[in-house]
Amino acid sequence: MTLDPALRLGLQAALAVAAALGLAEFGFTERPLWVAVTAMLIICGSFGENLVRGTERALGTLAGVVAAHFVWMMVAPRPEIQLVAVAVAMFGFLATLGGTYRWPVFWATVMILVLLHYLQPDARIEVERLVDTLIGAGIGTISSLILLPMRVSTRAEAEFRAVLDLVEQHLQAVIGNLARGEATAADMAGLADAHERLDALLPLVPAVAFEARLGLGARGDLPRRLEALRLALCFLHALADALPQAAATGLGARVAMPLAAIANRIAENVACLRRGSGALKHLAELRAGLYRELDPVRAEGAEARRDLLRFTAVVFHITQVNRAFLEIGVAFGLAIEIPDQEAVRAPA
Repeated sequence: MTLDPALRLGLQAALAVAAALGLAEFGFTERPLWVAVTAMLIICGSFGENLVRGTERALGTLAGVVAAHFVWMMVAPRPEIQLVAVAVAMFGFLATLGGTYRWPVFWATVMILVLLHYLQPDARIEVERLVDTLIGAGIGTISSLILLPMRVSTRAEAEFRAVLDLVEQHLQAVIGNLARGEATAADMAGLADAHERLDALLPLVPAVAFEARLGLGARGDLPRRLEALRLALCFLHALADALPQAAATGLGARVAMPLAAIANRIAENVACLRRGSGALKHLAELRAGLYRELDPVRAEGAEARRDLLRFTAVVFHITQVNRAFLEIGVAFGLAIEIPDQEAVRAPA
């Protein structure tokens, strides 16, 4: 049975808030609300994500406390600009709200401390804010570790495999469309969607690295595999974009079989990556075959040579895709077949 993510987060947040209130009950903190809110807000997923978020909140608060101290020193003698400083900090908070977590925390800390100084001047507020944030961040992180813990790599690996499945599915469609000489706009959109889903995983990379360093079973090579697959998808998308235009030329029928063979080889390599076993196969041999097929075109007239220029882009993208798959194969620790050196030689 898979636990609903919202229920997991709710239970962890409830434990964190209960711990924060318990510390306040025993007199360990003067402002339990700050501790409880911090503990609740950093809980966003796996232990690794919470650890990163807690660290960013602590760093943002520390920088905000220092900044607020100097801002207050400048605006304290001039009451007419104190609220202006609060408004500027609020604008900074709203402007950075969708970015890295530490920056909204920084601006929120400046805004809150300057406002509190305005309402109740007391130098202890700054220290209390920092201490309570550190306590809350620690409580939230520990709560996610001891109650229904989940590794960020578990979610990242599952999404990574789902992207591989999506890429394989669209490559199969690209192969079928190529054989029928049809456009592949929908398949290109699918490859672009796969790339966006990989980009969405990039914020998890620091959390994966944290878990790997702490020995929580996370695979430390996931960031490298993510980057390698993103590179491969870039070139696959470019190749899918160039293929229909090239296949629509007068040379399309002549090179349909070599191009289909290359697309099939790419799909085989993606399937190998999805399984995590087997050996990746070079595209160099098939690329050389395509070169040999196109070489006589040089002597067939100006129009044929113009068609040949379109295939030059295709061959370039095939070369880049080949390099990308070799890189991702190394990142996956897979074997790579060594091609026949005579077969990979293209015409000069």
